[in-house]
Amino acid sequence: MLVALFALACRNGDSVTCGEGTHLDGDECVADSSEADADTDIDADTDADGDADADTDGDTDADSDSDSDSDTDSDAGGGWTGTSILDDDFAALWGHVEGEYAGDALATGDLDGDGQTDVVVDAPFRTTGGEKQAGIVYVQPGPVTADTLLDDAPMSIKGTAERDYAGRLLTILPDVDGDGRDELAVSAPGCDIYTQPCSAGAVFVFFGIASGALDLGDADATFTAEGSSDGLGLALGHGDVTGDGVPDLLIGTPWNANAGYEKGAAYVVRGDSLESESAGDADVRIYGDLNGNGSLGFGSTIDDLGDLDGDGVDDLGVGSLGYWDHDTGASSALAIFHGPVSGTMLMSDYDVAVVGGSLTTIALFPGSIAKGGDVDGDGNADLLVGSPYYHTDSSSAVGEALLFSGASLDEGQVPYVLADWKVVGSDYYQMVGYQLLSVGDTDADDHDDIVVSALNQGDKGANAGAAFYFRGPLSGTDTVYDATALFFGGTYSGQAGSALGYADITGDGFDDLLVGAPYAETSEGKNAGGVFIVPAPGP
Repeated sequence: MLVALFALACRNGDSVTCGEGTHLDGDECVADSSEADADTDIDADTDADGDADADTDGDTDADSDSDSDSDTDSDAGGGWTGTSILDDDFAALWGHVEGEYAGDALATGDLDGDGQTDVVVDAPFRTTGGEKQAGIVYVQPGPVTADTLLDDAPMSIKGTAERDYAGRLLTILPDVDGDGRDELAVSAPGCDIYTQPCSAGAVFVFFGIASGALDLGDADATFTAEGSSDGLGLALGHGDVTGDGVPDLLIGTPWNANAGYEKGAAYVVRGDSLESESAGDADVRIYGDLNGNGSLGFGSTIDDLGDLDGDGVDDLGVGSLGYWDHDTGASSALAIFHGPVSGTMLMSDYDVAVVGGSLTTIALFPGSIAKGGDVDGDGNADLLVGSPYYHTDSSSAVGEALLFSGASLDEGQVPYVLADWKVVGSDYYQMVGYQLLSVGDTDADDHDDIVVSALNQGDKGANAGAAFYFRGPLSGTDTVYDATALFFGGTYSGQAGSALGYADITGDGFDDLLVGAPYAETSEGKNAGGVFIVPAPGP
């Protein structure tokens, strides 16, 4: 027995003598057979602690802290926790003029080529040059660590005509022209999705921005609409869905009438051919169609969904404001086209369609579809789909967000009820699922994590909004209060969560969460808006 052997040690002054079959380990005698190393502990490695790894702490992992994970901090994982109110405790980028609604859309990237992440924020209702609602886009260089007035940003892009709504949607493509600067696409759809009729609309691309005050006419490439009231650019995205290794520009125009009145269209412009042209000349064109069924507003949201089918090429997702299938009764749909995509197609040529039901209209708005990352940890891409207008039997537009395993999205129509996980709202016009965001594996558990916004969450004020952080893996049904971290809007009618972003804005090497709140009241006036910066929780 080891206990008996330990008891054989005896002290002669400061010296210790061990009995037969034992040796001295620190202040104690241990059995010769209890370890196989040459140090002074009782384990089998070559350090001086009491575990079986090769570091100098007392846990069983291979790092130098005292917890049981594989990072170098003193907790059991990363990520945000707890409940916070988006108020003066958080740095923010603030709008300057009452009613400009800054933070309705945002994007991040390195536009000036200095190696720091820049923040691009829209104010689509700003009056510029005497033109009402011409809009403006602010470009704030990083890092940003304190409250910043967007009107002081050294770079900006102004709309040039009344109701341009410049910046209504934004996306940044990784550097496609090789000059060391990312490319910024700015939409000027000529309407808001709620304010018909639209003008033709256009999308403007800037190949990096060095400095100064620009307007839309300074763009390096301009994409114009096919029709006079298309509202081109009411949806934007980017990603390599053509499979050539270069990110493509993705454009939605829900009011295009090529296939019928307001049936809509989606366009893919190859990243290596970004030059001024009509959207009708885009490399890939997909139109809403009838064919015995119906679509309305196809192209209301568009994005690269990642490689859902595992063939090595990312897949394209396009939502619509309305869709119906007389055979199945589906009332809305997210059409998925497996990459590589090419040529001219119709909505009905989809490979997979996630379809809604009588109370669930899905994928309506920009940001309500997103790459889900790998939440379930199976090695395949997952899909996030928002249904902010989801109704229950007792309340309207409580909203929900749905997570689908990519492995389940094979072919044909996939009913929304087959989602692997969902978070469901409970309050009238809460609008859970308005914006969705994958933030990668923030807690190092081999499961990616997500953020879901609720546009009109009212816990801290009427329509104040909120963003909720959930750690993967996820399954079953949750409410927003099951989130690991809850970020509530704290300003009346702020609608925090109107836009979401994730990038290292503070320059500390860790990605931060950005939350747009276009209805936030500031010292400059009501609905000046802003973007809150939620710092990364640390390494």
